[in-house]
Amino acid sequence: MKKFICYGLIFTLLIMTGCTIKHAENTTASHSKFTQDDSDDASTTFEESNGEPKGTTSEIDFFKDYTSDIETEVYAAINASSTLQEEIEMVQKVSDKYTEWAKQAMSQTEMNMSSEWFYTIWDTELNSLWSRFIETADEDTKAKVLSAQRYWVSIKDEIVLETLGPSDTGGSIYPCLEYGLLEEMTLNRCNIIANELAKITGEDFQMPKRSLYGTYIDNQGTNEVYSYLSTQPGWMHDNEAKISIYRLATLEGTFIEKGNNELDFSTNDGDIKGIIRLNDWNGASFEITASSNSLLSVGEKFEFNFAL
Repeated sequence: MKKFICYGLIFTLLIMTGCTIKHAENTTASHSKFTQDDSDDASTTFEESNGEPKGTTSEIDFFKDYTSDIETEVYAAINASSTLQEEIEMVQKVSDKYTEWAKQAMSQTEMNMSSEWFYTIWDTELNSLWSRFIETADEDTKAKVLSAQRYWVSIKDEIVLETLGPSDTGGSIYPCLEYGLLEEMTLNRCNIIANELAKITGEDFQMPKRSLYGTYIDNQGTNEVYSYLSTQPGWMHDNEAKISIYRLATLEGTFIEKGNNELDFSTNDGDIKGIIRLNDWNGASFEITASSNSLLSVGEKFEFNFAL
């Protein structure tokens, strides 16, 4: 579920009630649940699968496992699409439908349960795209993309932990934020794999502009996470960023948009200021403009070239 929806619903709940605020790795996609044959066998059409639940939205059972329903709807969206661009748009419509359902959540527990829906939607789409890519790519292309895909799979959970902290200290909102972050990363990966598949099929696939919020990695040419930069919506109004610089410091603070894909960043203690530059799907950078930290000097620039 989109984070602003999660925050908005929680804020509403706080006003009304005062309440406080779930990957086995493989070498293909995030985990293997779907092959193209499954899509071909799905007889449900997109229009048939994309209706409201039986009864009214007030009858949504937030404790039901909707995985099978979601997979059926995603497969139907895939089958109803004539291009990869249209496919992503159709799967987004499935997500939009479940977003409306999720807005009916009346408790933190219901929000947490519904937040998994959106990750499942894009995880199902990713597995489908990956299956088709593996079947059609030549060996050189397959090896290159497979290496990046394995790396992406291996670091997802680590990035969630680094960005959000451990679940036992994250409060009741943690599952909502965790699945929101996983959804964001998986949707991004869907666009990347769809773009690779489009190169093979000869389709004209337009990569969307990345969100203001996202995570970027410096792996120093390895399969590890050396440094990372993450931008996220804040709890109330301020946008937040966390920048981990290998063996030097972890900076947490807020940022404001300057325009031109530049963000003015300041640590919470005011010791470090700098400019975050977002380079869309090619990564991001951070340049220090003011510092009272002896380990970080004005003018230093750090690159984060792997966009999650």
